[in-house]
This record gives sequence, structure tokens and C-alpha cells, in this order.
Amino acid sequence: MRLPLPQLAAQSPQPGHIAEVIETSTTEFLAQCLEPDALSFAQMPPFGSWVKAADEDSGNQIYGVVYHATTSPLDSVHRATALGLSLAELREQQPQIFAMLKTEFSVVIVGFLPSGGITLFTNTCRLAPHKFTRRSIAARRKQS
Repeated sequence: MRLPLPQLAAQSPQPGHIAEVIETSTTEFLAQCLEPDALSFAQMPPFGSWVKAADEDSGNQIYGVVYHATTSPLDSVHRATALGLSLAELREQQPQIFAMLKTEFSVVIVGFLPSGGITLFTNTCRLAPHKFTRRSIAARRKQS
């Protein structure tokens, strides 16, 4: 017997949230970009950019660098096919395309912020799935 999945109310993300962590390890995490409000592709952070994710359990801010990003079909059975349409034509003729793709990016963890300053080594606690990711302004300021 199959149990029905709980129907959760869709929550709008907090300002600054760009993705949600969906896979983790002690050295990296994979995040899936949140769906945009308009008919367009999700905006992924640029290659090499700093991002952070909060671990509410430990209170740590986990900092990392984006090293890989992809946009692919939601399932592994159906591959995307070139349609020869502009973005405007896709919106008009094939609006379902935007709901059938996911954008993910991989982040290598380079440090964490327990309190005080950024500690540049791998966090001893791994980040749990379903934590939100945002661009890291603090890390950019430290670089300057």
C-alpha cells in the first residue's frame, strides 16, 4: 500500500535565498536553484563565486566556492532536445519547458563561521539537506 505524500503549502523563499541544499558530504554540497517567479531559467551563481548556507543545528555559516553548475531535465529518462526557438518563442510556444528543467550547482566547502571570523578549513559537521543557500557577501568583503 502506498501512502500519500504530504501536501505542504508552498512557501516563498526569504530574500537572498537562491537555492536549497539537496545533497551533502563533509567536503562539498549540491544545491538546486529555486524556481524563478517568471517564465525563465533559474539563475545560478557564477563559477568560482562564494556562497554560504546556514546550519541551524550547529549555528555555523558554511562557506564554499561554486565549482560546477548544470541545467538538466528533472528526470534522468527524458533528455532535452534542441528546438531552435529563441527565449521569447519558448515562453510563447513551449512554456512547460521551464518547469521541466532543474538548475543545480556544486560547492566545495572551504570554511565555516562559528563565531568571530571565517575559519578556513572543512567544517567538522556536515551540512544537512534542505538548508537554503545564498550568495556570500561577507566572504567577498574578506577577500578585498
